[in-house]
Amino acid sequence: MPILIEYKRGLKICRTTDNLIFLADPISAKGARGSQSVFITHAHTDHSMAFPNSGTKIYSSKLTNDIYHALTSKTPKNVQFLDINKTEKVRGVDVQLLPAGHLLGASQTLFYFDEKTILYTGDISTDKMITVPQAAVPEDDIDTLIIESTYGTPNIFFEPRSTIKFSLLKWIMDNLQKKR
Repeated sequence: MPILIEYKRGLKICRTTDNLIFLADPISAKGARGSQSVFITHAHTDHSMAFPNSGTKIYSSKLTNDIYHALTSKTPKNVQFLDINKTEKVRGVDVQLLPAGHLLGASQTLFYFDEKTILYTGDISTDKMITVPQAAVPEDDIDTLIIESTYGTPNIFFEPRSTIKFSLLKWIMDNLQKKR
């Protein structure tokens, strides 16, 4: 069963035998058109732009949906929630969301086609965070791994996590003292 994978306004996965098209993290609601199902990995706007789309079925974790709504005041349409760590059928394909370790509700998407498994990570973190555990590693063998590479260049630098944690705690304490 041939599977074509390309990046075209989002990660496009096409099963050619029946022209089943899944799209992950499209860059716009318009970009989601033409696919039967859209998967949103997390609520950051560079990944969740398809939520306003009302024509295509959208799959995400409930927490991703809720955070998107809180950030944008927009109510996502035509959304079906998938539970993290539970395999569910989407258009006859087993799909499992796995923890991504990026932010609350963020998930990797694991597709089980008949003869091929594909894991799309979205944004992930291999380090445990203050609010979320590190990304999960699938128990099954993966045929194709697609890793989000937002910070894949050596010229991007972050402070050590201990410095970031201290700054965050200081910000929280300052705001608590100001009663914000």
